[in-house]
Amino acid sequence: MRPSIASAPGKCILFGEHAVVYGYPALAIAIDVSSSCQISESDQNGISLILKNYEQTFSFLNMKDLFNKIPSKFSQIAIGLKLFSKKYKILMEKIEIEIQSDLWPESGLGSSASSSISLLGALNEFYNLELNSRNLSTLSYEMEKEVHGKPSGIDNTACSQGGLIFFKNQNFQRFNFLKQFQILITYTGKTHNTKEAIKNVKEFCDKEPKISTELFNNIGKITEKGLKELKNGNLVEFGHLMNLNHQILMEIGLSTTDIEEITRISISNNAYGSKLTGAGKGGCVISIGKLKDLKNIKEKLKKLGYSSIITSINNQGVKYGK
Repeated sequence: MRPSIASAPGKCILFGEHAVVYGYPALAIAIDVSSSCQISESDQNGISLILKNYEQTFSFLNMKDLFNKIPSKFSQIAIGLKLFSKKYKILMEKIEIEIQSDLWPESGLGSSASSSISLLGALNEFYNLELNSRNLSTLSYEMEKEVHGKPSGIDNTACSQGGLIFFKNQNFQRFNFLKQFQILITYTGKTHNTKEAIKNVKEFCDKEPKISTELFNNIGKITEKGLKELKNGNLVEFGHLMNLNHQILMEIGLSTTDIEEITRISISNNAYGSKLTGAGKGGCVISIGKLKDLKNIKEKLKKLGYSSIITSINNQGVKYGK
């Protein structure tokens, strides 16, 4: 049997992180940086798991053995395999699973959801189940719930379906975004702790209920306007709105010296807009502008020790084959 291969894009939140937890809208895109999974038949009994990014290989006798012995850091993989095998009544044996990702882990780019979707997609093809992207998204959400408690659903939706995702009142709208634009994503070099950041924001809201409500209302308006400007192709105004959103996130206490250095250098070198993306307190910064300016910013940040990529919107979502 030929190996089954699936890949899924990462994501970045353009507007509305944290505010979305309190019922306000958020806007996210799938990005053209992905995770992939290959599943093949093995001549060895049991389940072999190869995690390329961590340079680790595990061998398990069966699903029960895997679930009991896999390191807690990789528990989401075990949960996904268990959910999949139980739901579709599949006995997993004599298989080799290899997962790798081009996304920085714990950086706000959806590496967890992207890896999960690629794993589920490869399983879908390997066992000929003909599941669609929405089926995979639902399964991935179940995986995320087991690990992260109460995720918004943005990550699994964007990573499975691709495109531009507008989230409001527990409802998603997906746009197949045809007006491509370049986005510079810069890694601070520090992972973020989503649960800790959410806890800090809640403490801020409890301490300053009036101020936090006003700030979140402003983020909501910025997000709604951001969608309009992006659909109209007005990237200069879109960038201005990114800056406004970032200022609010900074007021809430989610920025760091690294994030501020990256946004300052980006804006001073002609980026239309620059802001943290995701939980904050580390992770990544996103910037938009003309391609030549983004390349210049990338080089300046590289000299300061920051890693960056220039990418664009992925409209496809989960993909099969190489």
